[in-house]
Amino acid sequence: LIRPGSTKSAMNEGGTTSWFSSDICLPQEPGAVEIRLLQVHLVARRDRQHCPGFPPYYIGRAPKPLSVEPDGCVTIPLPAMSEFLFTTHDGAVIRGLDEGAGPALLCVSGLGGAASFWDPCAAELLRDWRLLRLDQRGIGASSRGQAPCSVELLAHDCLALLDDRGVDSCIVAGHSTGGCIAQAMALAAPQRVRAMALSGSWAKPDRYLHELFTMRLSLLGESPRAYASSSAFLSYEPAWLDAHWDAYERLVATAPTDPTAQAVVRERMHALLRFDQSARLSALTCPTLVVGARDDLIVPPHLQASLAQFLPGARLVLLERGGHFFPVTRSAEFLAVLRGWLTGVVPGAAPAR
Repeated sequence: LIRPGSTKSAMNEGGTTSWFSSDICLPQEPGAVEIRLLQVHLVARRDRQHCPGFPPYYIGRAPKPLSVEPDGCVTIPLPAMSEFLFTTHDGAVIRGLDEGAGPALLCVSGLGGAASFWDPCAAELLRDWRLLRLDQRGIGASSRGQAPCSVELLAHDCLALLDDRGVDSCIVAGHSTGGCIAQAMALAAPQRVRAMALSGSWAKPDRYLHELFTMRLSLLGESPRAYASSSAFLSYEPAWLDAHWDAYERLVATAPTDPTAQAVVRERMHALLRFDQSARLSALTCPTLVVGARDDLIVPPHLQASLAQFLPGARLVLLERGGHFFPVTRSAEFLAVLRGWLTGVVPGAAPAR
């Protein structure tokens, strides 16, 4: 038996009985709740089909030592995963996620803009971090708003998320365009960015990026399906993609076929090609990690090396393989680098496992 927190106990082996904690109320619903105790790690999952309107999962670390009561129950205070909405100055309604406990770590995704990009890394990071994410404006469950799209605007949205959650400062991990957003955040509000981890990102676009994204913009207009298909081949490591064709199928199935979706992708590509704050980066003093992959076809390693040179004291790490989406295809290697660096940046952070 596992009895979380405050009220009534029990759950059966299938994990479908009602239970309550100090932070979450889960009503009885067949097949809606799954709870497993694995050593000291608790995983609780909500099934959206049965419980619409609730966050899909919480993965967290139980306290140590666990308190075992005379009746054999284990009492575990379970913090909630919070799915929330906030509104920007120009009327965009942004969906955010706030999970776990510990120092705040904001993870910002790239061109795709979805919070779910970080799902392969979330369980590991939630062991020690309060993980903040968002669907960027016009993406997923977030609306577009009225302001013209720019990297600086997307950075302002991230700062607004911190305001909404009462977070004074955090570490920012940004992948690809998300790395540009992290740079813009640090330039706009340096006191709020304790450190930056920039993966698959760049300081300023060179001819390679301009030619590549000109081609992608052309594909987007001529054949959205070909655009989505090519994105998979450009982004994923070939061996990984060959073992995960479901990822390819999801990309193609969600190709931006309607004019509104195409407009969002198009303006985001134009925004990333306009972004160049390289002349100001030397003013940033926060600890910075730059991570790339040697086989990245979208943001090649020479752009990672250039980015690191613009940032005083930045640490550069290049993975041998992984493609552009190496936080997904090589998540264990990426997380080992990230956690090892975080240990040196944040006193008391858990070391790499």
